[in-house]
Amino acid sequence: MSFFYRKQCIALILSYFILVNLFPVHGAVDMKLIQLGLNSKGVFYLKDAFWMRVIAHEWVKYVLIAMYCSMLIYAVMVAHPKSRNQRLETSKNYITIFAVALISIISIALFKSQSNLMCPWDAAQPQGMTVVWSLSSKVGHCFPGGHASAGFALLSGYFVFRNKKTKLAQFYLLSAILLGMLMGWTQMLRGAHFLSHNLWTGWLIWMFNVVIFSLKDKVKLA
Repeated sequence: MSFFYRKQCIALILSYFILVNLFPVHGAVDMKLIQLGLNSKGVFYLKDAFWMRVIAHEWVKYVLIAMYCSMLIYAVMVAHPKSRNQRLETSKNYITIFAVALISIISIALFKSQSNLMCPWDAAQPQGMTVVWSLSSKVGHCFPGGHASAGFALLSGYFVFRNKKTKLAQFYLLSAILLGMLMGWTQMLRGAHFLSHNLWTGWLIWMFNVVIFSLKDKVKLA
């Protein structure tokens, strides 16, 4: 394993303990921040707001899906048998970004489908002017955050270009963090997820990328 991936593994381990100890699921930070989406009656008032449900949730998701598909289409178009080596390398790069992003999103969806953890809007029980949280129920299927995974999945672009095009790699890294957190935050305000759900989504996708690309580099060097 290269020095870069050893550092990534150390960072993953350290961040794991930070998440477990400082941002536990249903911990103090989760319960404090989720209050931002509640009104005085204990209802998530932005749950069905048009600009949150349709624009921030559905439209953003569709734009990202279109972007990933355009990557694949572009990669196929430039991968002509008579293409120069540079175009073939470009095609390979974008196919890799698409494939690893898809693996990340599907893995999060599978993980979520087996989870027993509840969404805030299922756990919040309004009682007068207060809210009682019923977090022991197994309505589930809400951890980790699925919506944020489409944004965080852009991290694969960073790993593809980190040794080839530094500025482009940094663009993918920044885009993955900002989009993942923004998409996760909108779902928090709607009551769909706690902060920890989205942080774990980012951590898991980071781990998937480290594992996949470290194995890829190992096979290349073998």
